[in-house]
Amino acid sequence: MRVAALLLSVMACTTVFGAAAETPVLPEGVVVRIQSSQIESGWHAGRIRTAASGCRMIVLGTPTASGYESVALAALARLQRTEPVRWTEVALAELIEQEPEQCREAAATGLAALK
Repeated sequence: MRVAALLLSVMACTTVFGAAAETPVLPEGVVVRIQSSQIESGWHAGRIRTAASGCRMIVLGTPTASGYESVALAALARLQRTEPVRWTEVALAELIEQEPEQCREAAATGLAALK
């Protein structure tokens, strides 16, 4: 009986943690840091926001030297979210796949503006 309960517990944990690993969740307003070849090098901190177009953007805490205040999710080279004591890498390919088609197309032509 105890073995069966233990196996069920392990299966439930595997299912819960496996699903979380497959689909990264970045809710509106979560703090992230990014790198993009379309802005100055280095890490830039900001928050996830959704534009009127439905595209998810990173609204930067401080504008870049060239004046960018936001960067399209699909234009990023790297994305990390905050965890309690460290930054954790987020799989961008999966997030970009979840974006509406017009958001992926806009990224191919450069940075999209947050409206």
